[in-house]
Amino acid sequence: MREWWSCCSRPSRLRSSSLFFVLVIRLYALLLLLLVVAVVGCSARIERLVLLLKAALDARKRLMVTFNVPADKLDAMLAVVPSLKAPTVSALHGGAGFAVQVAVDSSSIPTLIPRIKEEGGSDLVVTSIRMLVA
Repeated sequence: MREWWSCCSRPSRLRSSSLFFVLVIRLYALLLLLLVVAVVGCSARIERLVLLLKAALDARKRLMVTFNVPADKLDAMLAVVPSLKAPTVSALHGGAGFAVQVAVDSSSIPTLIPRIKEEGGSDLVVTSIRMLVA
């Protein structure tokens, strides 16, 4: 009885048999599978890196402005301040008004701060942003 590995004993027999083509096809299929797995694994890492780089670049263009405003002037103030989506509004302790926080374009700071003061805002704090993921 002839064993299956007898065709592999000599390279010429291996090449002439159909087993050679099956082995080559399986080898290429394995290499293709490994390539797909590597690309999929790297693409997720690349997307995360791109997200972080974009966040750092977007943060360079903006500043965080935080200020307090009395409760009766909140609606007028929210109409004045620009923001990405909506300003963050938090109630102050003891019902003394609200704290408003917005991320604004750094070029608008010279005109925005006087407008906030005119509308009744106080305790303005302007800080830089390290990352901004919108």
